[in-house]
Amino acid sequence: PVIIPHRTIGDVAPVRYLGNAVVRKHVVVKDWKLASPRSVNLDSVTTYRGDYSALANMSLVSAYPIVDAYKDHASFGLRFNLMDPVGLHSADFTASYTPDTGFDKDERLHLRLNYRNWPWTLGATYNKADFYDFFGPTKTSRKGYSVSLKYNNFIIADKPRFLEYTLSAAHYGGLERLPDYQNVAASYEEYTTASVSLNYKKLRRSIGAVDYEKGLKWGLGSYGNYVNQKFYASMRAHADAGVLLPWDHSSLWLRAAAGYSFGDREDSFANFFFGGFGNNYVDYQEIKRYHNYDSFPGLELNAVGGTEFGKAMIEWTIPPLRFKRLGLPAMYCTWARLAFFSSGIVTNYSERLFRRELVNAGAQLDFRLVMYSGLETTLSVGYAGAFEEGRGPETEFMISLRIL
Repeated sequence: PVIIPHRTIGDVAPVRYLGNAVVRKHVVVKDWKLASPRSVNLDSVTTYRGDYSALANMSLVSAYPIVDAYKDHASFGLRFNLMDPVGLHSADFTASYTPDTGFDKDERLHLRLNYRNWPWTLGATYNKADFYDFFGPTKTSRKGYSVSLKYNNFIIADKPRFLEYTLSAAHYGGLERLPDYQNVAASYEEYTTASVSLNYKKLRRSIGAVDYEKGLKWGLGSYGNYVNQKFYASMRAHADAGVLLPWDHSSLWLRAAAGYSFGDREDSFANFFFGGFGNNYVDYQEIKRYHNYDSFPGLELNAVGGTEFGKAMIEWTIPPLRFKRLGLPAMYCTWARLAFFSSGIVTNYSERLFRRELVNAGAQLDFRLVMYSGLETTLSVGYAGAFEEGRGPETEFMISLRIL
């Protein structure tokens, strides 16, 4: 933005068109013309006639060295990316090795494959390692192997309304920890699951907003689990509703989630677990991870579990504070936004002996940073306390840099 003085201009210099100036100085450029397309013999440049096979035309587009983390140890390897020229099929394959002698030989090799042909996604891992595990506390590396297949498509895709469904199946073997909960030991080494979920959202924001300010979002999921030659089902649902307050860009949100598992409470695979903000010190996922159903800031990760749960949260976001000059040309801050939240959770509510009731309260402050004028990152700082009758309060501090 600039300020233009309000005064009459009596003498205006003519516009100098640089293209015309180049032609006048270098007359030879007038001959730099492409021939007519009709002069090209298409038969002579045609290399193939027939149906296009995207799968047959997949080829290597890039390869580069990587460093991943596995159980707090570094693994070194390569990543290969493949794609067909049109982009219908894509795949990436990662292979790395942990030289640390503290591991058994069968844990030193790490493999990961992802193949995508929308709406299908195929995945496979062996002793999965992940770069962001260097920056815990949330870790996704796991001992064992997995094979998964997912189908994701839309019933409604009419912005801002989206209704999508997902069908998925996965098998895990050689497990030490649960695939979704890093601090919970697996009851059994083998685990097979299949799920179907339906998710709807209609979210809106006003001009100048930094996040969604009102709307509705809900989801339903049903899961079939096969563990130790036993089959049981589980269900989970969530719903979020937000309204815009009279204060510009300030919103009030109510978020609720519930789940029920028909499995045995002693089976770790049959339980839902909760705890923590969920953000890593350096991250690439959603900055407000406390919105997730399994997050409960103030507690350690996966500290509370149960075969059934009910959870509710109220959240208030205040208007962002915008900065005109904060930082350096190479990195500057454009806005800061503060959100307050409080939630309550009850697990195993039908069994008084094992029931747990907790509440928490906290806040998260987000700073939007811009590097080199175009690369946006977000620095988040959060603090929360959790309270339970008969136990002392627990607190958690979170700091996270979400890159790009």
